[in-house]
Amino acid sequence: MLFRKVRCLLVLLFVILTHLLILAYINDYTEVPLKISVSANNFWSFLNENFNEKFITPFHNQKLEDEDMERMYLLSTEMNANVNQILVPEIYLSDNPPPLITYDPRLTSSLLLRFLGDRLTFDKDLKNLQIPYFDWSDYVDLSLLNELLINPDKAKCSDFDISTGSVDRDNRNEIIDPRYFCIDDFEIDDLLQQEEIDETKKFKIRQLKDKLSPGFHVFGYGGRSKKDMKIMHSKSYLYDFMPTPLSMVLLLPVEMDENGDQKSLSNALQININQEASGSKKLISSSLFKDFPRQEKDTNLDAKAQLDYFMEQLKSTDHKANQEINYTRHLSHDLFVDNSSEILASLLPYKDSLNLQERSYLNTLDMSLNTAYAHKYFFEAKISKQEYKNELGGHYDWRFFNGIVNFSPDQPPLLFSLIKAWLHFVNQYKLNTWIAHGTLLSWYWNGLAFPWDIDFDVQMPIQDLHSMCKTFNQSLVMDLGNDFGTQELRYSKYFLDCGSYISQRKRGNGNNNIDARFIDVNSGIYIDITGLALTDTVSPTRYDKMLPFELRKNTKDETISDLQRNEHLKIYNCRNNHFQSLDDISPLRLSIYEGQLSYIPNNYKSMLTNEYQAKAMHFKKFNVFTFIEQYNLWVVTKEMISFVKNKYPESSVTLRKYRSNNVLGQQNPDALITKEFKSDDDYVQYLLEHKDLLFEFMITEKITKFHNEEMKLLNEGKSTEHLLFKDNKLNVSFKPFRHDFFTLRSHTEGKNFVRDNEQLLRDIEEWKKGGSKEPVEQQEVTEEIKEEVKEEQAQPQKEEPTEVVKDSQLASNGNQNQLPKLPPLPLQQEDQPDVPDKPVPPQPLQPLKPKIQPL
Repeated sequence: MLFRKVRCLLVLLFVILTHLLILAYINDYTEVPLKISVSANNFWSFLNENFNEKFITPFHNQKLEDEDMERMYLLSTEMNANVNQILVPEIYLSDNPPPLITYDPRLTSSLLLRFLGDRLTFDKDLKNLQIPYFDWSDYVDLSLLNELLINPDKAKCSDFDISTGSVDRDNRNEIIDPRYFCIDDFEIDDLLQQEEIDETKKFKIRQLKDKLSPGFHVFGYGGRSKKDMKIMHSKSYLYDFMPTPLSMVLLLPVEMDENGDQKSLSNALQININQEASGSKKLISSSLFKDFPRQEKDTNLDAKAQLDYFMEQLKSTDHKANQEINYTRHLSHDLFVDNSSEILASLLPYKDSLNLQERSYLNTLDMSLNTAYAHKYFFEAKISKQEYKNELGGHYDWRFFNGIVNFSPDQPPLLFSLIKAWLHFVNQYKLNTWIAHGTLLSWYWNGLAFPWDIDFDVQMPIQDLHSMCKTFNQSLVMDLGNDFGTQELRYSKYFLDCGSYISQRKRGNGNNNIDARFIDVNSGIYIDITGLALTDTVSPTRYDKMLPFELRKNTKDETISDLQRNEHLKIYNCRNNHFQSLDDISPLRLSIYEGQLSYIPNNYKSMLTNEYQAKAMHFKKFNVFTFIEQYNLWVVTKEMISFVKNKYPESSVTLRKYRSNNVLGQQNPDALITKEFKSDDDYVQYLLEHKDLLFEFMITEKITKFHNEEMKLLNEGKSTEHLLFKDNKLNVSFKPFRHDFFTLRSHTEGKNFVRDNEQLLRDIEEWKKGGSKEPVEQQEVTEEIKEEVKEEQAQPQKEEPTEVVKDSQLASNGNQNQLPKLPPLPLQQEDQPDVPDKPVPPQPLQPLKPKIQPL
């Protein structure tokens, strides 16, 4: 009897094993032998075991492949002292130095910090601190111009001409004749004779004769053009015509106590920049560069050592870092009431005693209050419609455009550095602001930026917008990093630019929906900043429930105006007619976004529902991406489906339906698929087969895990204060989880300052002989994503309405002596010591009177 039972059990076991082997063969479970886990708790242990085996151990044994070595570099942003040092070739210190030097922000940071530290040793008054020299080539890589600057075969403005021969067609496509945004070398003397050109612009034109020239000079926005041309527009404008910033804001490291904890929350210092003509000088042409070796006894520059030296000198001044931050910020109605007229009236009696930045603000405010038609202020890098994914250019400021970085390896570090610097800046100066729109939605999902987004959106009350623009407009913000003492330095720089029509709080002509931008000067990506204010714009009926019945919009009662209704309800809007109530916004609550301290609005759920509908917070699929909860990351849907189909062929039909349905076109696409994978093995195996995703997961896991804990409490209506604070002291901080962009590029490209300059000197000799080099290729969207994006459009673009150039603006209508009226350029603060008392609307530099009638 016992023998019979044993035999039956053996037969049963044999049948089960045979069945499993058949299934394994049919479904082709995996090409890599992986252990089978049965519990979700095993995910981390299983992943760690495989990660150690496949990456950590080979890394220590120096047996990793090159690509994997580069990925391992992404895991740590710890300080590497050698990275911050450069050796300046002695030829640059000779009596006859080469005309060009390789762009390197370590050179700029070292010289600048050394000078500032020296100044503080004998003058502790920070009000007297000033940056003596400024040239954009010290802060932005303009090396694309180098060959043209040296080569005797110069380029011409006509090289930018992509006109079609039809004025109507060119106007529709926003194509502008180069004569309206560019001047050639041979035109300079004639331009200086034109009486209609003001002295400020003539000063800029005269400077063109005193330095190396590429042959052409872009002085304004050039409409749509090819990507490579648009980059050249940017470089030329920065080289010749971009005004000097009014001040520089240094984002400084925070001090640490004896326990290794931060002694302050954030640290920053604003310093004026010399606006005199004598200050328009490159650092290597200044005494800051020539005197440095005599002070240091060698030509080795160490940015970290100079930062430490400057910080030590700063301790002996009255400078204060921001010591605290509150969990909640309660905002009052008054912060949203615009009082531009009262501000102007209060400043006018003291205009002679205002600093340059304040006088600039006063003049801009005056112009805003007295201008009926607001010209477009911000211009994006519009790309020719004949080029692939040309709409992506609409998310870059044209003045700093350096190519499309969407979906490239450059996108994550650039975006991270951008939002990190902004949040450091606003936290230091205690500006009331919060993340909004798509940025708020991305925070909701995992506390990180969407992989398809290339910009951020923030809002602030109109009074905070006034305060920021009055104090910091036209400032260059330098993030020096070193947040935790042991972290790498950062070399990123940003330009804070406020529009010219701050008092105009309604949509108007739609040209200026954005109030200000925080722009990365090395790429052109930006943060859109919009102010919320009380206006008489008709607000949505969803707020009617807050009113007595007789005052609701569905009645004919007109006893209350729209302004009174909005004020009664405490409802505010930006110039693009996004409405929020005071209760929607306040109190702001502290949270973590991209690993940084950031505020979120009170009723974030209702705000997101009103703007995107509730499904945007629930559906895991958006166009080409799917959200996988186990990773808390968005992955490419096509890749995920391919993996699942290979392992589970029976899912093919369901997955095909899932992929073909978009969030916007399907009631509930998530219902088509209940779970991407069926075991912990699947999740681990997918990561191991997609290494870039694996390392992104390893980099972001701590932040997304914290976000999950945070959202569990917020969704239950509970406070998250205890997650952030302990004993009323901030108790959470995340080290920067992405490298500084320049540091990362230096590592991947193997930059060597001496070697790169030796190559530059060889190139100079070749260029002088008339040699030429192949044009720099543009960074393109990776092929993998590029193919997918063709099928499904990524997030809808948010381009502002374009101010169409009229025919009369491009043609002289048969009058050979009448100059065409040009499209307005962005208002810029000219680098002049005297600010006019009465501002005038911005006017572009007029071109020469055309010898040939424009088409």
